[in-house]
Formats: sequence, C-alpha cells, structure tokens
Amino acid sequence: MSRPPSVRARILNALADQPMSTLQLAERAGIMTRRRAEVVKLACDVLEDEGLIERVGGQRHPKWRRSTRSTAETRMNTAHPPSSGWMAPGLDERLARELVQGLVQSAIARGVDPAVRLREFRTLQQAAIAMSRDLAAIHAVEQLVRAIDLTLLELTPVRS
Repeated sequence: MSRPPSVRARILNALADQPMSTLQLAERAGIMTRRRAEVVKLACDVLEDEGLIERVGGQRHPKWRRSTRSTAETRMNTAHPPSSGWMAPGLDERLARELVQGLVQSAIARGVDPAVRLREFRTLQQAAIAMSRDLAAIHAVEQLVRAIDLTLLELTPVRS
C-alpha cells in the first residue's frame, strides 16, 4: 500500500504556466478537504517562499503559477525578497522543515502522536511571536509555524 502524494507534490504537479486561483488549484490537485482553500493557500505560501511558484495578483485573492525564475535566483535575490515574508539569515524554509521533521521523528521514537507534539510546539512558537519585539526572530518563528502547519497537513489524511 503506497502513500498518496503530499499536498505539496500535488500542488506542484497541478500548477501550470497560466495563473489559477486557489480553489482552481485545489480542484486540479484533487484536494477535497473541508478547508481546502486554506490548505492550498498555506502550501502555496511555503512554495512561494522556496521560489518554486509565484503569486499573481493581490494578497486577498491571489492566483498562482509556476515560477519563471530559478529557485537559486530567488534565494540569492535579497533586494527583492519573496512577497509573503523575508526570513532571517540562517533559518530558511528547508531548515525549518528539517527541524519540524526532527520533531516528528522524535515523537514517533517516543511513541507519541506526532500531530499532538507538533501542535504543542506550534503553541510555544505562537507565544514566542506574541512576546518578541525582534523582527528577525518573529520572521524565523513564523517560518517554523508555517513548516509545522504544512507538516500537520501532510500528516492528516486527505478526505475525498
């Protein structure tokens, strides 16, 4: 029995060169959860931060398409950071995802439900955001929260 592709993989496979709305992308990717617009929007924000896709249009009703720039170019271009937020040096999307995967592996090794462990860690991260006045720290913690949210989505089975 094979595991279905992750939300991330399904979105990347469904994207085209022409911009499409969040709901169009959800339908094309076969994402049928109750809150599919939220799920796809969150995944698209992460993919945009990685430079794999582009936002076309505004924040309120974005459309998405494959990136016309290379990932390396997006990462190197600090004068024009991704529109959904600049990350403090040292904590990028890949590092945040590795940290979250470490939490999942640790929870599994201890016999704890990884989703419960991630929700607990997410709560701590949100408290850090609320208490911090350092913008770089806030951005880093927000990146961790996005990585946690995406991992939680991947751990949750997609309902048809």
